[in-house]
Amino acid sequence: MAAFQKDWCIKAQQWLNLYVEWQRDSAKTTILWMAFEIWKICYNKADFICNLCYDKDKAKAFNKLIAQELINNKQIKADYWVLYSKKASDYHEDDLADKWISEFVTTNYIKVKAFWMWEAIRWEVFNSKIKGNVRPDHLFCDDIDNDKNTKNLKFVKADMEFLNWEVIWWLDKNKWQIIWIWNIIRKDWRNPRKRDEVKNNKSWKVFSNFIYWEAWNKSWNIQWERYVETDKEAEEINKNNIHIDSHVISLDFIRREEWSSFDQNRLWIPRVKWQSVVKEEWIRYTQEKIKFDYIQIWIDPAFSLKTWSDAIWIVVVGFKKIWNIVYKYNIFCKKLEWADKDEDIAEKIVRSLYDKYWAVRVIVEKNNWWELFWRLLAKKWMHVEIVASSKDKLTRFREHEWEMMRGEIFFYPECEDLVNEFLGFTWDDWWEDNQVDAAVHWWTEYDKKEFYFL
Repeated sequence: MAAFQKDWCIKAQQWLNLYVEWQRDSAKTTILWMAFEIWKICYNKADFICNLCYDKDKAKAFNKLIAQELINNKQIKADYWVLYSKKASDYHEDDLADKWISEFVTTNYIKVKAFWMWEAIRWEVFNSKIKGNVRPDHLFCDDIDNDKNTKNLKFVKADMEFLNWEVIWWLDKNKWQIIWIWNIIRKDWRNPRKRDEVKNNKSWKVFSNFIYWEAWNKSWNIQWERYVETDKEAEEINKNNIHIDSHVISLDFIRREEWSSFDQNRLWIPRVKWQSVVKEEWIRYTQEKIKFDYIQIWIDPAFSLKTWSDAIWIVVVGFKKIWNIVYKYNIFCKKLEWADKDEDIAEKIVRSLYDKYWAVRVIVEKNNWWELFWRLLAKKWMHVEIVASSKDKLTRFREHEWEMMRGEIFFYPECEDLVNEFLGFTWDDWWEDNQVDAAVHWWTEYDKKEFYFL
């Protein structure tokens, strides 16, 4: 168990209310819902447990899983006898394996009930055979925000008022405890509002962590030892470890698997239509004079029926390897349009850049103009290669997005146009982004090859 997971358990057992927003796969639900509620049942630490989700079927599923664990876990039965029994329960289902469970009572007289978002608990009372009438004293909230209920902001205020005044207000005032967990869906919805509401409350403990940083202490240190940055690191660590459960996972692997949802699942940066993909704080400028290990020119003829993208884009990028990191420097960019697209003028511009920066090769994207460019440049004794795109520009960019976020990609002042395109780069097709296309294609083609650095 990771240190932060132990911290969850310690704070929960100290009877603090917990608000936990952590990345996916961090076992929030397993530890803070199933394990903690079973612990309370085993040790008689609660009288009336409420599991609340926006969708009641999910809350019923939670109840069924708890009942199954109480029935099937041999260690629990050995230490605490049978805590879920159809005969001893006041509420039970005829077929536990096939049905959800709305509510049940354990053999030590603890009630567990499922609720949905707009179901009040103000009238809920459990007549315990041991303690008499008791009110709900444990509230678990999960899936309060989901993809289905974050479409219309006007419902959020009403939902939060209902939760506060028809649910939380009616918990047992003497010993109530709330466990609230979530993943980000939108930045101004129910869960973030709850966090802002309770983060300065001494009866609450807020855990707000991303994969790289705590919410209020931003760094680039991986927060969980289960992860390492690269495939190479993971392979090195795992090759001598025979215990698969203790193997580490590379973030490179997760990015490949989750590419379109990595930011939301791991960094909590939700993606929405019309939203810029690149954040301004990711852009890093430099004027440093560097002896590059390798310089290459990328050309995107960008010949298309769209009049606003019918231009030739040229991007010059240099690479410098420091230890095991290859830094990418966007040195120069130029847009050729109108008269500059004349064959002779375009060839002279590329030739001058080739000589000025001592480029090792010129890469031309395979589209309508690739053969013309190849012949023009090859005749002038330039090393020219043709590449074809197998992925769209957004997919290629997402493969390198983390490098930009970590400060491994730099821009010289001569690339201001390229920077502006990056800042305007969205999920939509209409934006002029051929220069972005050239740059990210450049980075991708470079990564596919092995180079010997000076």
